[in-house]
Amino acid sequence: MLGDLFLSSGRLVENYKFLYEYLKKCRERGLDCSQLLPSTSILSEIQRKVETSQQSFNELVEYIKSIHSKNIDCNLCIEVFKQVYGLNASCEEAMQVLLTQLAAWYIEILETLGLVKIRFAWKP
Repeated sequence: MLGDLFLSSGRLVENYKFLYEYLKKCRERGLDCSQLLPSTSILSEIQRKVETSQQSFNELVEYIKSIHSKNIDCNLCIEVFKQVYGLNASCEEAMQVLLTQLAAWYIEILETLGLVKIRFAWKP
């Protein structure tokens, strides 16, 4: 299915079409988007943050933003956002959605591998 990413489970984000399309267009245009792909170091750091400091999802998104915002092409992000959602967005708005999906993907990978457990605070 379009929008599926390696080891994503859909527990945090049901549809990764925006992130998937961004990565696809990035490659098609010959841009270097490899820094956004999950690496052992980023996954290990997220696992450590989840296990030791019990960070919230929003805190993890901010952490991913601090690492990856410089690796995102603003114009491409806006273009893909418009393509996927049919809406205009500022660079900041589009990047926030992309970074949220990126963080969710990393966390879902860790859960799929059995390295972290996703807990939903609103569920008993």
